Amino acid sequence: MTRSALPPDSQELAGLGFLNEPGVTAETVLARLGAPSRSFEDGRIVSYTVYYNREHKQLSDVRRLPSDCYALMIEYGAGRVVARHTLVRDGALRCREPS
Repeated sequence: MTRSALPPDSQELAGLGFLNEPGVTAETVLARLGAPSRSFEDGRIVSYTVYYNREHKQLSDVRRLPSDCYALMIEYGAGRVVARHTLVRDGALRCREPS
């Protein structure tokens, strides 16, 4: 796994620890996380918008204030198996406001 902007325990709370297991396929990711927010290079790279709630120290796909916006980036290698992943906090990343 590549370096992440959040501590590992926060990733575990959000159920992302499965990405570290060997042989995780794109189908498994889709079943666990749903459709990605964005897809690049014919689906070889996908991203999911996630929010980090500072108060509860956990990730979620639903924004609750106060929270920071991240992109979970996943790259698939041969056989559509997760090759690497990371959380990226990007000032240019547009997060939707809570409804």
